[in-house]
Amino acid sequence: MGSDQSHVTCLSKSSLMRTLLWIDEDTVRGIYGPKFDGKLVGESLSKKVNVNADKPRVDYYDVKGYWYELGYFPNQPVCKEKRDGYPQWGSFTLRVTPYGSDSYLDRNFCADSGQAGKSERIMLRNPFNQWLSVPKYQSVNDAMGNTDGLKQFANQLSTMAISEGMDAEAFLAQRQPLYQNEKLTIYAKSPEFCIERSFDVYYPGSSEERENDFHGQYKEVVGATLNRLLQEQCKEATKARVYNAQLGNETPWDSHTFQFKPLTKAEQYLMLTYPRVVDYHAYDDAQAYEQHKEQNHFGARCEDLPFCDLPAGTLLNAIYRGDGRLIKQAELKQDLKRAGSTQQRNQVMMDFQGWM
Repeated sequence: MGSDQSHVTCLSKSSLMRTLLWIDEDTVRGIYGPKFDGKLVGESLSKKVNVNADKPRVDYYDVKGYWYELGYFPNQPVCKEKRDGYPQWGSFTLRVTPYGSDSYLDRNFCADSGQAGKSERIMLRNPFNQWLSVPKYQSVNDAMGNTDGLKQFANQLSTMAISEGMDAEAFLAQRQPLYQNEKLTIYAKSPEFCIERSFDVYYPGSSEERENDFHGQYKEVVGATLNRLLQEQCKEATKARVYNAQLGNETPWDSHTFQFKPLTKAEQYLMLTYPRVVDYHAYDDAQAYEQHKEQNHFGARCEDLPFCDLPAGTLLNAIYRGDGRLIKQAELKQDLKRAGSTQQRNQVMMDFQGWM
């Protein structure tokens, strides 16, 4: 390693707290740990190019390889067999964005690339990085600080002849279900599903009747199934997004983002139930169906009433007919939509029950 080579030190609270990275020909190498006696060797490099942008650009670089440690963190698994003399080892994927921000490293313990194993994700953010120039590992204490370490590393990757990862259409054409039974079929949207955590979920019945087919528990069934799948395949489950559609229809009906465990002490204190939905989006067909259902849910058929085509048709028709109970039910739905917390929704329901 010559003095003209550059290095990046990444500071983290986990075992990769001080990581010195450099590029040796076509291999990304690194040393890390309290005494720099852990090592990284990344021999597989790829990039994701966004060809749909006005000007094609690189979205990210992926570095895949293996890490090795001497075992100075006793809370981590010790592998049954040593590798290269190291009692702790495993595979990793280092994802680096072109601007060097919000990059992260996913690594498995005691597992080859592509195999399931206990995993962890380590975020590498620029505010916790320093740029180092350390010829032959010397003068570490004299290193100059610079917050653009990962950006500089990404710039180095941009000068290399790195092939693009698997084309998205090619992957979709050959992908196999991660999970399948008579009610659900789950596919990953990317070959790196432990990193991307984005999935397509298909069900055999119609989208309009989905809740009936799942006894009103569709999102609970999908969340629990996906949680088990990620725990088995990735050994770490935090969040994942799913796109839901009827089998044979590639246009999603709606999407859910699931959170699988508390991420903060406040969430643990609140004893919230997991998995839970933290984001939901209904696409055009689902929105049209919900609007139609809302307009026709109570009373006479909507086409027999004068305000069917208006957004507030249900409430206006209730007022028109002088149906006090229907007016109160329509107001309840609006109040529940505006309620920002579980406590507020419970209060709305209590007030409604008191009125009844």
